[in-house]
Amino acid sequence: MANVPSLSELCANAMLNDRSIDTDAKLQILDRLRNLSQARSAALEKEVEEWNSIKPKAVGPKEIDITELGEQEKEKKKKAQNDWEREQLEEEQEALKYKKVADNAKARRKELQAIFEWKQRFTQLCHKAQVLDRERLAALKQTRNELENDIGEIDKLEVDLARDRKNDYRDMHNQLDKVKWAVGRLIGTVNEMGSGDQYLRDLEQQMEHVERLITSIKDRHRGFFEGLLKKEQVLAQEMERMCEKFDLEEEQDVAGKRLDAEICRQKVIKHRKSVKAATVEHNRNSGSRDAMISSIDQEIADMGGSTGNWDSRDHTVFLRCVSRFKITESMLMAGPLPNNLMDKFVKKAVLEIPTVDENRVTSHLVWYAMYVTLLAKKKRVVQEWKESKQKENSTLHGKHGDKEQVDPNHKTVSKPQRAHLEEYRK
Repeated sequence: MANVPSLSELCANAMLNDRSIDTDAKLQILDRLRNLSQARSAALEKEVEEWNSIKPKAVGPKEIDITELGEQEKEKKKKAQNDWEREQLEEEQEALKYKKVADNAKARRKELQAIFEWKQRFTQLCHKAQVLDRERLAALKQTRNELENDIGEIDKLEVDLARDRKNDYRDMHNQLDKVKWAVGRLIGTVNEMGSGDQYLRDLEQQMEHVERLITSIKDRHRGFFEGLLKKEQVLAQEMERMCEKFDLEEEQDVAGKRLDAEICRQKVIKHRKSVKAATVEHNRNSGSRDAMISSIDQEIADMGGSTGNWDSRDHTVFLRCVSRFKITESMLMAGPLPNNLMDKFVKKAVLEIPTVDENRVTSHLVWYAMYVTLLAKKKRVVQEWKESKQKENSTLHGKHGDKEQVDPNHKTVSKPQRAHLEEYRK
C-alpha cells in the first residue's frame, strides 16, 4: 500500500513552495505539519498495539489422518487449512502495512525536522544580514556629506550587488526545483516496483541524472563560496592596511601639533628675549626708540599685518573663538597652550571657519601669539618713552623752577609746555 499524504500535508507543502509567503509563516506551517505527523504516527502505533493485544492468535487445526476420513471430511479439512493460511497471510500483510506506515511517518518526521532546522538557520542568517545592513547604512549616512563622490560609487555597487544576489537566489531555487522534480520522478519509478531490463535501465538513468544535478549544484556553489572567501581575505588585508595608515596619520597629526606648539613656544621665548634686550638697549640709547617701533611695525607687516594674511571675516571668527575659550594674551605669550585646550580650540575653529583646516588654524594661532607679543613689545616701548619724557619734564621743571602753567582766563599754553607737547606729538 503506497504512502498517500493527507490533505493537510498537501496544503502545507503547497504553502511551503509558495514564495509569496514570508519565512515566519512558513516556519509556523512546518511546526504545525510536524505536530500533525507526530500525532499521526502515535495514532498508528497505538492502533497496531491495540490490534495485537485484542486479536487472538490463530491456532492451526490438528493434523487429521486423511486416509481415515471420507471425501467430504477431506474437503472440509483442506478448506479450513486454506482459510487459516489466508488469515495468517492477511494478518502479516496488515502488520507490514502498519509497519510501513509507521516507518514512513518517522522518515517524514525526520525530514520535517531537518527542513525546520534549515528554515530556522536561514531565518537567523537573514536577520543577521538585515542587522548588518542597517549598521552599514547608518555608517554611510554619517559620512555621506563628507564623502559625497565615494558614496555615489558605493550606492552603485550596492545596487549591483543586490541585483546579483537576487539573480543567484532565483537560480538556486530553479536548480533546487529541478532536483526536486528529478527526485520525485525517481521515487515514482521506485514505487512502481517494475521488473525487466528496461525498468532497471530507466531507474539507473534517473539516479545518474539526480546525482549529476546535485553534484553540479554543489560544485557551482563551492566555487562561488571559495571566490567569496578570496575576496573576503583581500578586503580584510586592505582594511588592515587602511587602519594602519589611519593610525599613522593620526600619530603624525599629534606629532605635528606638538611640533607646532614647540615652535610657537620657541618663537615666543625668542621674541620675549628680544623684547627684553630691546628694552635694555632702549634704556641705554633713547634715540633708537623710533627705529625700534618702526622695526616692530615692519615685522608685523611682514608677518601678514593685523589679520595674518587671512580674510578679515575669518580672522574675526578666529578672534571670537579665542575669546570664547578665554585664551588671554598672557597665556599666548607664556608658551604653548595645554593639549586638551589646544585640541578643543582647533576643532571648534575648524567648525566655525569652513575654509580652513586644523593645520592652518594651528599656524594662525602661532602667528597670533607672535603678533600679540610684538604688540606688547611696542606698547612697552611707547610706555617707557612716555615715562622717560615725564621724568625728563619733571627733572627739567625742578631744576629751572619753571612753574608756568596754562592761564585759565585766556586758555593759552606756556612756551615750555608747548614745546613739550610738540615733542610728544612728534
